[in-house]
Amino acid sequence: MPSARKPSNRAEARVSTPLVPAILATICCCLPAGIVAIVYAAQVNSKLAAGDYVGARRSSHRAKVWCWVALLLSIAYWVLSIGVYILMVEGYPGGSLFDFPGTLNFGG
Repeated sequence: MPSARKPSNRAEARVSTPLVPAILATICCCLPAGIVAIVYAAQVNSKLAAGDYVGARRSSHRAKVWCWVALLLSIAYWVLSIGVYILMVEGYPGGSLFDFPGTLNFGG
């Protein structure tokens, strides 16, 4: 367990709290990864108040990493979704995915 200590300089005492990006990642990107980011971001202020500056920096870093994970998962989801949609609508050479050879056409 990291020891609680006073910051040695002003730069060490400043730890960013990425709560807003974590909330945006939860709403706009990927819910599970965004929730993890919110949990880590929420730990930053309480660790700073307790004097655990190392733990606060670690939680801040982990929250930022999970925000990026949420964004990347969201991008991967949309790329795959658009790719599957294009394959289903545009189809393979010679017809769409739903044009099966040998199907009966009773429409006339």
